Amino acid sequence: MALEMERAFIGLNQTTGFLQHQMMQQFCHGTALSTYNSNITQLYRNRKTSDVAAAQKLVDDDPGADAGVTANLAVGLVTAQAKTQGECLIDAGD
Repeated sequence: MALEMERAFIGLNQTTGFLQHQMMQQFCHGTALSTYNSNITQLYRNRKTSDVAAAQKLVDDDPGADAGVTANLAVGLVTAQAKTQGECLIDAGD
């Protein structure tokens, strides 16, 4: 069992983002899992807040001279606002 766990955590070091999250959910229990989940939730909130603020700044700074650019910036803002925790984890794996 210990060897299997060691291999699992070696695998965890070789993956990123959402795959790490899935492995943590599978192999951790108790305080380790609740601490991990709490940290992931806080990191997600911080990331989403930062992404939305950056997208909003781009929209605010746009002079509006090009309708295509303005529309793309608006889509970027909506995308940042709608980003889920899973999407942030996938982005972290890129």
